[in-house]
Amino acid sequence: MRLLTLKTLFLVAALLVACDVYAADPGASLSVEVVPPGSGPTIPSQAAAHGYTTLVLDADFTRGSHASIYCGSDASQEAPGYDWYIGVRGGLASGNVPCGGNTYPYNDNGINVLRIENGDCCYGGVLGRNGLSGTSFYGTYGRDYPLNAYYECTIRLDRSDLDNLPVWANCFAGDRHTAQGRTPYPPDPSYNDLGLELDINEIHGKHGGCTGGNCDQVAGIINWNCGGPKFWQQPGCVWGNGVFGAAIRKADASFDPANYNTYGMLIKQTDANHYMVCGYINNHQTRCSSQQTINCNTCGGIADNTALCPDVTVFGGNTGCYVAFERPTPLLTLTGQYPDGSEGLNGNTDWSAGARAHMYVKSFRVWSCEAWQTTQCSPYNPN
Repeated sequence: MRLLTLKTLFLVAALLVACDVYAADPGASLSVEVVPPGSGPTIPSQAAAHGYTTLVLDADFTRGSHASIYCGSDASQEAPGYDWYIGVRGGLASGNVPCGGNTYPYNDNGINVLRIENGDCCYGGVLGRNGLSGTSFYGTYGRDYPLNAYYECTIRLDRSDLDNLPVWANCFAGDRHTAQGRTPYPPDPSYNDLGLELDINEIHGKHGGCTGGNCDQVAGIINWNCGGPKFWQQPGCVWGNGVFGAAIRKADASFDPANYNTYGMLIKQTDANHYMVCGYINNHQTRCSSQQTINCNTCGGIADNTALCPDVTVFGGNTGCYVAFERPTPLLTLTGQYPDGSEGLNGNTDWSAGARAHMYVKSFRVWSCEAWQTTQCSPYNPN
Protein backbone atom coordinates (compact mmCIF):
# COMPACT_ATOMS: atom_id res chain seq x y z
CA MET A 1 0.00 0.00 0.00
CA ARG A 2 1.11 3.61 -0.49
CA LEU A 3 -0.41 4.73 2.77
CA LEU A 4 2.84 5.89 4.33
CA THR A 5 4.22 7.67 1.28
CA LEU A 6 1.39 10.11 0.76
CA LYS A 7 2.13 13.51 2.20
CA THR A 8 -1.11 15.27 1.32
CA LEU A 9 -4.33 13.51 2.01
CA PHE A 10 -6.77 16.38 2.36
CA LEU A 11 -9.38 14.19 0.81
CA VAL A 12 -13.04 14.56 1.52
CA ALA A 13 -14.99 11.32 1.45
CA ALA A 14 -17.27 11.04 -1.55
CA LEU A 15 -20.96 11.01 -0.85
CA LEU A 16 -22.32 7.52 -0.78
CA VAL A 17 -25.79 6.26 -1.49
CA ALA A 18 -27.39 5.44 1.83
CA CYS A 19 -27.62 1.70 2.13
CA ASP A 20 -27.56 -0.84 4.91
CA VAL A 21 -26.42 -4.33 4.05
CA TYR A 22 -29.40 -5.92 5.72
CA ALA A 23 -32.11 -3.27 5.67
CA ALA A 24 -33.31 -0.22 3.81
CA ASP A 25 -32.75 1.89 6.92
CA PRO A 26 -29.15 3.20 6.63
CA GLY A 27 -29.01 3.63 10.39
CA ALA A 28 -29.89 0.02 11.11
CA SER A 29 -27.20 -2.28 12.44
CA LEU A 30 -26.64 -5.86 11.46
CA SER A 31 -27.45 -8.52 14.00
CA VAL A 32 -24.25 -9.72 15.64
CA GLU A 33 -23.88 -13.36 16.56
CA VAL A 34 -22.51 -13.89 20.05
CA VAL A 35 -19.88 -16.62 20.01
CA PRO A 36 -19.94 -18.78 23.16
CA PRO A 37 -16.65 -19.06 25.10
CA GLY A 38 -14.48 -21.90 23.88
CA SER A 39 -16.23 -22.18 20.53
CA GLY A 40 -13.95 -19.86 18.62
CA PRO A 41 -11.14 -20.75 16.22
CA THR A 42 -8.05 -22.68 17.27
CA ILE A 43 -5.11 -20.50 18.26
CA PRO A 44 -2.47 -20.72 15.51
CA SER A 45 0.62 -22.44 16.89
CA GLN A 46 2.86 -19.60 15.72
CA ALA A 47 0.77 -17.12 17.70
CA ALA A 48 0.68 -19.29 20.82
CA ALA A 49 4.46 -19.78 20.67
CA HIS A 50 4.92 -16.04 21.17
CA GLY A 51 2.32 -15.69 23.92
CA TYR A 52 -0.51 -14.43 21.72
CA THR A 53 -3.24 -16.65 23.14
CA THR A 54 -6.11 -14.17 23.54
CA LEU A 55 -8.48 -13.84 20.57
CA VAL A 56 -9.10 -10.09 20.56
CA LEU A 57 -10.89 -9.90 17.19
CA ASP A 58 -12.96 -12.66 15.63
CA ALA A 59 -14.51 -11.01 12.58
CA ASP A 60 -15.99 -14.14 11.05
CA PHE A 61 -18.12 -13.08 8.09
CA THR A 62 -19.23 -16.65 7.43
CA ARG A 63 -21.34 -16.71 10.58
CA GLY A 64 -22.16 -13.04 11.14
CA SER A 65 -19.81 -12.50 14.06
CA HIS A 66 -18.68 -8.87 14.42
CA ALA A 67 -20.26 -7.95 11.13
CA SER A 68 -22.26 -4.75 11.64
CA ILE A 69 -21.23 -2.36 8.86
CA TYR A 70 -21.83 1.38 8.68
CA CYS A 71 -23.36 2.13 5.28
CA GLY A 72 -24.53 5.72 5.68
CA SER A 73 -24.46 8.59 3.24
CA ASP A 74 -20.98 9.92 4.08
CA ALA A 75 -17.86 7.83 4.71
CA SER A 76 -16.51 10.48 7.10
CA GLN A 77 -19.56 10.52 9.36
CA GLU A 78 -18.88 9.39 12.94
CA ALA A 79 -21.53 6.80 13.71
CA PRO A 80 -21.45 4.75 16.94
CA GLY A 81 -22.52 1.16 17.30
CA TYR A 82 -20.80 -0.52 14.34
CA ASP A 83 -17.94 -2.98 13.97
CA TRP A 84 -16.85 -1.85 10.49
CA TYR A 85 -16.84 1.47 8.60
CA ILE A 86 -16.52 2.48 4.95
CA GLY A 87 -14.00 5.24 5.63
CA VAL A 88 -11.01 6.10 7.82
CA ARG A 89 -8.96 9.27 7.42
CA GLY A 90 -5.88 8.80 5.28
CA GLY A 91 -6.74 5.25 4.31
CA LEU A 92 -10.22 4.69 2.94
CA ALA A 93 -13.19 6.68 1.66
CA SER A 94 -15.29 4.19 -0.26
CA GLY A 95 -16.96 5.11 -3.52
CA ASN A 96 -20.35 6.51 -4.48
CA VAL A 97 -22.13 3.17 -4.58
CA PRO A 98 -24.38 1.52 -2.00
CA CYS A 99 -22.43 0.59 1.11
CA GLY A 100 -19.15 1.63 -0.50
CA GLY A 101 -19.07 -1.32 -2.86
CA ASN A 102 -19.51 -3.88 -0.07
CA THR A 103 -22.11 -6.64 -0.16
CA TYR A 104 -22.80 -8.61 3.01
CA PRO A 105 -23.84 -11.30 3.31
CA TYR A 106 -22.80 -12.47 -0.15
CA ASN A 107 -23.38 -16.12 -1.09
CA ASP A 108 -20.12 -17.43 -2.53
CA ASN A 109 -20.81 -21.02 -3.59
CA GLY A 110 -22.90 -21.67 -0.50
CA ILE A 111 -20.75 -19.71 1.98
CA ASN A 112 -21.79 -16.33 3.38
CA VAL A 113 -18.85 -13.91 3.01
CA LEU A 114 -18.13 -10.22 2.61
CA ARG A 115 -17.71 -9.19 -1.04
CA ILE A 116 -15.86 -5.98 -1.89
CA GLU A 117 -16.39 -4.61 -5.42
CA ASN A 118 -14.45 -1.97 -7.31
CA GLY A 119 -14.30 -0.68 -10.87
CA ASP A 120 -14.12 2.38 -13.08
CA CYS A 121 -17.74 3.13 -12.17
CA CYS A 122 -17.37 3.64 -8.47
CA TYR A 123 -13.92 3.75 -7.00
CA GLY A 124 -13.28 5.38 -3.63
CA GLY A 125 -11.85 8.76 -2.71
CA VAL A 126 -8.46 7.65 -1.29
CA LEU A 127 -6.33 5.91 -3.93
CA GLY A 128 -9.55 4.58 -5.38
CA ARG A 129 -10.01 2.11 -2.53
CA ASN A 130 -13.29 0.46 -1.58
CA GLY A 131 -13.65 -1.72 1.48
CA LEU A 132 -13.91 -1.59 5.27
CA SER A 133 -12.05 -0.20 8.27
CA GLY A 134 -12.17 -1.30 11.89
CA THR A 135 -12.53 2.31 13.07
CA SER A 136 -14.60 5.27 11.95
CA PHE A 137 -13.19 8.07 9.79
CA TYR A 138 -11.71 10.12 12.66
CA GLY A 139 -11.10 7.13 14.91
CA THR A 140 -13.85 8.05 17.35
CA TYR A 141 -15.48 4.61 17.22
CA GLY A 142 -14.28 1.11 16.53
CA ARG A 143 -11.37 -1.01 17.73
CA ASP A 144 -7.59 -0.98 17.78
CA TYR A 145 -5.02 -3.56 18.81
CA PRO A 146 -1.46 -3.89 20.14
CA LEU A 147 1.56 -3.57 17.92
CA ASN A 148 2.71 -6.96 19.18
CA ALA A 149 0.17 -9.47 17.91
CA TYR A 150 -0.70 -12.05 15.29
CA TYR A 151 -2.95 -10.74 12.50
CA GLU A 152 -4.62 -12.96 9.90
CA CYS A 153 -7.26 -12.75 7.20
CA THR A 154 -8.86 -15.32 4.90
CA ILE A 155 -9.72 -14.11 1.39
CA ARG A 156 -9.84 -15.04 -2.26
CA LEU A 157 -9.92 -13.16 -5.56
CA ASP A 158 -11.36 -14.07 -8.96
CA ARG A 159 -8.80 -15.64 -11.25
CA SER A 160 -10.08 -13.63 -14.21
CA ASP A 161 -9.48 -10.41 -12.26
CA LEU A 162 -5.88 -11.38 -11.47
CA ASP A 163 -5.15 -12.36 -15.05
CA ASN A 164 -6.86 -9.46 -16.81
CA LEU A 165 -7.17 -6.48 -14.43
CA PRO A 166 -4.56 -4.41 -12.58
CA VAL A 167 -6.09 -5.17 -9.17
CA TRP A 168 -4.45 -4.28 -5.87
CA ALA A 169 -6.01 -6.11 -2.92
CA ASN A 170 -5.03 -5.97 0.74
CA CYS A 171 -5.68 -7.04 4.27
CA PHE A 172 -3.67 -4.61 6.38
CA ALA A 173 -3.71 -2.37 9.45
CA GLY A 174 -3.10 1.33 10.00
CA ASP A 175 -2.57 3.51 13.05
CA ARG A 176 -5.71 4.65 14.84
CA HIS A 177 -3.96 7.56 16.55
CA THR A 178 -3.48 9.48 13.33
CA ALA A 179 -7.11 9.02 12.38
CA GLN A 180 -7.92 10.66 15.71
CA GLY A 181 -5.62 13.56 14.89
CA ARG A 182 -3.32 12.86 17.83
CA THR A 183 -0.42 10.88 16.47
CA PRO A 184 2.44 11.35 18.97
CA TYR A 185 4.63 13.03 16.40
CA PRO A 186 5.28 16.79 16.46
CA PRO A 187 2.10 18.29 15.02
CA ASP A 188 1.99 19.07 11.33
CA PRO A 189 -1.49 19.85 9.94
CA SER A 190 -0.38 19.01 6.39
CA TYR A 191 0.47 15.42 7.25
CA ASN A 192 -2.67 13.31 7.51
CA ASP A 193 -1.44 9.79 6.71
CA LEU A 194 -2.38 6.94 8.99
CA GLY A 195 1.25 6.65 10.05
CA LEU A 196 1.78 2.97 10.69
CA GLU A 197 1.16 0.46 7.92
CA LEU A 198 1.23 -3.29 8.54
CA ASP A 199 0.49 -5.37 5.45
CA ILE A 200 -0.78 -8.89 6.00
CA ASN A 201 -0.87 -9.35 2.25
CA GLU A 202 -0.63 -7.31 -0.91
CA ILE A 203 -1.91 -9.07 -4.00
CA HIS A 204 -1.35 -7.54 -7.42
CA GLY A 205 -2.94 -8.43 -10.71
CA LYS A 206 -2.02 -7.53 -14.27
CA HIS A 207 0.70 -4.94 -13.60
CA GLY A 208 2.85 -6.45 -10.93
CA GLY A 209 3.61 -9.44 -8.77
CA CYS A 210 1.23 -11.66 -10.69
CA THR A 211 2.09 -13.56 -13.87
CA GLY A 212 -0.26 -16.28 -15.04
CA GLY A 213 -2.10 -16.13 -11.74
CA ASN A 214 1.04 -16.61 -9.58
CA CYS A 215 1.11 -13.65 -7.21
CA ASP A 216 4.28 -13.27 -5.18
CA GLN A 217 3.84 -10.11 -3.10
CA VAL A 218 1.80 -11.49 -0.24
CA ALA A 219 1.93 -12.87 3.25
CA GLY A 220 2.76 -10.61 6.04
CA ILE A 221 5.94 -8.63 5.45
CA ILE A 222 5.72 -4.90 6.11
CA ASN A 223 5.75 -2.66 3.02
CA TRP A 224 7.82 0.34 4.03
CA ASN A 225 9.13 3.21 1.95
CA CYS A 226 12.87 2.77 2.22
CA GLY A 227 13.79 6.13 0.79
CA GLY A 228 13.51 5.50 -2.93
CA PRO A 229 11.91 8.01 -5.31
CA LYS A 230 8.91 5.67 -5.44
CA PHE A 231 8.32 3.05 -2.82
CA TRP A 232 8.12 0.13 -5.23
CA GLN A 233 11.50 1.00 -6.77
CA GLN A 234 13.68 0.48 -3.70
CA PRO A 235 15.26 -2.99 -3.81
CA GLY A 236 16.41 -2.71 -0.21
CA CYS A 237 12.85 -2.92 1.13
CA VAL A 238 11.42 -6.14 2.47
CA TRP A 239 8.58 -5.54 0.00
CA GLY A 240 8.79 -6.67 -3.60
CA ASN A 241 11.93 -8.80 -3.47
CA GLY A 242 12.05 -11.85 -5.70
CA VAL A 243 12.46 -14.16 -2.71
CA PHE A 244 8.74 -13.82 -1.99
CA GLY A 245 7.60 -16.08 -4.77
CA ALA A 246 10.02 -18.84 -3.77
CA ALA A 247 9.12 -18.50 -0.09
CA ILE A 248 5.41 -18.77 -0.82
CA ARG A 249 5.77 -21.81 -3.04
CA LYS A 250 7.97 -23.47 -0.41
CA ALA A 251 5.37 -22.78 2.28
CA ASP A 252 2.45 -23.99 0.17
CA ALA A 253 3.21 -25.56 -3.20
CA SER A 254 -0.48 -25.47 -4.16
CA PHE A 255 -0.95 -21.79 -3.31
CA ASP A 256 -3.47 -20.11 -5.60
CA PRO A 257 -4.88 -16.66 -4.71
CA ALA A 258 -8.11 -17.58 -6.48
CA ASN A 259 -8.79 -20.04 -3.64
CA TYR A 260 -9.49 -19.06 -0.05
CA ASN A 261 -6.16 -18.73 1.75
CA THR A 262 -5.39 -17.61 5.27
CA TYR A 263 -2.62 -14.99 5.34
CA GLY A 264 -0.90 -14.38 8.67
CA MET A 265 1.48 -11.76 10.03
CA LEU A 266 3.32 -12.14 13.33
CA ILE A 267 4.83 -9.00 14.89
CA LYS A 268 7.04 -9.18 17.97
CA GLN A 269 9.47 -6.73 19.51
CA THR A 270 12.93 -8.18 20.06
CA ASP A 271 14.13 -5.31 22.25
CA ALA A 272 13.21 -1.70 22.96
CA ASN A 273 14.47 -0.53 19.56
CA HIS A 274 13.62 -3.33 17.14
CA TYR A 275 10.97 -5.81 16.13
CA MET A 276 10.62 -8.63 13.63
CA VAL A 277 7.82 -9.68 11.31
CA CYS A 278 7.06 -13.16 9.95
CA GLY A 279 4.57 -14.06 7.23
CA TYR A 280 2.39 -17.16 6.95
CA ILE A 281 0.16 -18.77 4.35
CA ASN A 282 -2.31 -21.33 5.62
CA ASN A 283 -0.27 -21.54 8.85
CA HIS A 284 2.97 -22.31 6.99
CA GLN A 285 5.73 -19.73 7.45
CA THR A 286 6.89 -17.97 4.29
CA ARG A 287 9.77 -15.91 5.66
CA CYS A 288 10.71 -13.48 8.42
CA SER A 289 12.08 -9.99 8.01
CA SER A 290 15.35 -8.77 9.44
CA GLN A 291 15.13 -6.37 12.34
CA GLN A 292 12.87 -3.38 11.93
CA THR A 293 13.83 -0.21 13.78
CA ILE A 294 11.36 1.10 16.34
CA ASN A 295 11.65 4.14 18.62
CA CYS A 296 15.19 4.74 17.42
CA ASN A 297 16.28 6.27 14.15
CA THR A 298 19.96 5.35 14.50
CA CYS A 299 19.74 1.77 15.76
CA GLY A 300 20.28 -0.06 12.48
CA GLY A 301 18.18 -2.72 10.84
CA ILE A 302 15.90 -2.63 7.82
CA ALA A 303 14.02 0.66 7.41
CA ASP A 304 16.42 2.53 9.68
CA ASN A 305 15.38 6.18 9.96
CA THR A 306 13.38 6.53 6.74
CA ALA A 307 10.45 4.26 7.40
CA LEU A 308 9.37 3.79 10.98
CA CYS A 309 10.56 7.19 12.12
CA PRO A 310 9.10 10.59 11.16
CA ASP A 311 10.51 12.32 8.11
CA VAL A 312 12.85 14.97 9.53
CA THR A 313 12.18 17.25 6.56
CA VAL A 314 8.46 17.19 7.33
CA PHE A 315 8.76 17.52 11.08
CA GLY A 316 11.25 20.37 11.25
CA GLY A 317 14.37 18.51 12.27
CA ASN A 318 12.72 16.12 14.69
CA THR A 319 14.89 13.06 15.32
CA GLY A 320 12.49 11.04 17.45
CA CYS A 321 10.73 7.86 16.48
CA TYR A 322 7.40 6.99 18.06
CA VAL A 323 5.96 3.94 16.38
CA ALA A 324 5.69 2.10 19.70
CA PHE A 325 2.83 4.45 20.62
CA GLU A 326 0.71 3.42 17.66
CA ARG A 327 -2.33 1.12 17.79
CA PRO A 328 -3.23 -0.70 14.56
CA THR A 329 -6.79 -0.99 13.29
CA PRO A 330 -7.73 -3.46 10.52
CA LEU A 331 -8.54 -2.52 6.92
CA LEU A 332 -9.82 -4.59 4.00
CA THR A 333 -9.38 -2.78 0.70
CA LEU A 334 -9.56 -3.33 -3.06
CA THR A 335 -8.38 -0.89 -5.70
CA GLY A 336 -6.34 -0.81 -8.93
CA GLN A 337 -2.77 -0.42 -10.11
CA TYR A 338 -1.24 1.85 -12.73
CA PRO A 339 1.14 0.55 -15.41
CA ASP A 340 4.10 2.10 -13.57
CA GLY A 341 3.34 -0.07 -10.54
CA SER A 342 1.74 2.62 -8.38
CA GLU A 343 -1.51 2.12 -6.54
CA GLY A 344 -4.80 3.70 -7.53
CA LEU A 345 -7.92 3.41 -9.62
CA ASN A 346 -8.85 7.09 -9.81
CA GLY A 347 -9.04 7.82 -13.54
CA ASN A 348 -6.99 4.72 -14.39
CA THR A 349 -7.69 4.22 -18.09
CA ASP A 350 -6.22 0.73 -18.03
CA TRP A 351 -9.53 -0.53 -16.65
CA SER A 352 -11.80 -1.50 -19.53
CA ALA A 353 -15.23 0.09 -19.57
CA GLY A 354 -17.55 -1.73 -17.24
CA ALA A 355 -14.79 -3.84 -15.65
CA ARG A 356 -15.47 -4.95 -12.08
CA ALA A 357 -13.07 -6.58 -9.65
CA HIS A 358 -14.02 -8.47 -6.48
CA MET A 359 -12.43 -9.56 -3.23
CA TYR A 360 -14.16 -12.15 -1.04
CA VAL A 361 -13.49 -12.17 2.70
CA LYS A 362 -14.24 -14.98 5.11
CA SER A 363 -12.60 -13.55 8.22
CA PHE A 364 -10.20 -11.13 9.86
CA ARG A 365 -8.75 -12.19 13.23
CA VAL A 366 -6.24 -10.88 15.75
CA TRP A 367 -4.57 -12.73 18.64
CA SER A 368 -2.50 -10.93 21.27
CA CYS A 369 -1.85 -10.97 25.01
CA GLU A 370 -4.45 -10.88 27.79
CA ALA A 371 -3.70 -7.22 28.56
CA TRP A 372 -4.18 -6.15 24.92
CA GLN A 373 -6.61 -3.33 25.72
CA THR A 374 -4.16 -1.34 27.84
CA THR A 375 -0.68 -2.42 26.72
CA GLN A 376 1.38 -3.09 23.59
CA CYS A 377 1.89 -6.68 24.79
CA SER A 378 5.65 -6.49 25.04
CA PRO A 379 7.99 -6.21 28.07
CA TYR A 380 10.10 -3.85 25.96
CA ASN A 381 7.30 -1.39 25.25
CA PRO A 382 5.95 0.84 28.05
CA ASN A 383 3.26 2.53 25.92
